[in-house]
Amino acid sequence: MRGLSRSFIVTLCLFLAACQVELYGNLSQREANEMIAVLARSGIEATREPVSEGIFRVMVAESEMAAAVEALAGAGLPAERFQSLGEIFPGDGLIVSPYEQRIRTMHALNQEIARTISTISGVRNARVHIVLPELDLRGQPMNQPSASILIHHEPGLDTEPLTTRVRMLVTNAVQGMDFRNVAVAFFDASHGLSGAMGTAAASGAPAGDTAPPDARPDTATGAGTPPKPAAASSAQTPSAETGETAPPLPFMTRIAPYIFWAAALAMAAGAGFLAWRQRVATRGAS
Repeated sequence: MRGLSRSFIVTLCLFLAACQVELYGNLSQREANEMIAVLARSGIEATREPVSEGIFRVMVAESEMAAAVEALAGAGLPAERFQSLGEIFPGDGLIVSPYEQRIRTMHALNQEIARTISTISGVRNARVHIVLPELDLRGQPMNQPSASILIHHEPGLDTEPLTTRVRMLVTNAVQGMDFRNVAVAFFDASHGLSGAMGTAAASGAPAGDTAPPDARPDTATGAGTPPKPAAASSAQTPSAETGETAPPLPFMTRIAPYIFWAAALAMAAGAGFLAWRQRVATRGAS
């Protein structure tokens, strides 16, 4: 009798396993675990099966297929996948254009700074978007770099002191970055968007962002006051009345003084050459 019961249980397990169907496939381990956790909270039993190295699929009972899809859709899973800049510009060609090199540099900075911010206590993950300025023909930046940072943090984290530290971190990590051009937004899953701290370059800096000339970070706590804003270049002059930044001047307008002086030097050299030839001819005739 006991052997018959065991056989029945084994047969039942095999039958239930045979009735399972694939819910989603081609998933990473993290994606599969997130789906199983959401389904477990909804009372739906699911299993994770490896397909290949680093690739998994989620299996559920065929009778719970519809309920599982609805539960995952309500949780925003599976998340939409996006291509990173590193995938769009792999850089494996023989010739790399300046534009592609600039994009790859921005992607590398985004990855490294996001990884650094993610190591801060209380920060779950971070997204960093840095925009580096384009260069003119002389290799000089046409405007100032800017950065936008999204931080997903644990509930209860005091974001006010963290804001200045993150902005200083990005300012010192990117050459030519102005403290006022770094915008930071903190996101708490239990309270929603807690605020966008910082100001983009186009909107000007708030009154509290003006730092004393000799501002230095506090070596004891790691905190610090905002550094002194860098002087604006001649191609981008901020307006004192509106706080807005004027657009860069056209290329021909910027190089017009150089063309003028080059033409003047050429005319002076030509006049000197003609005077020298006339003097040589006069000496030869005499």
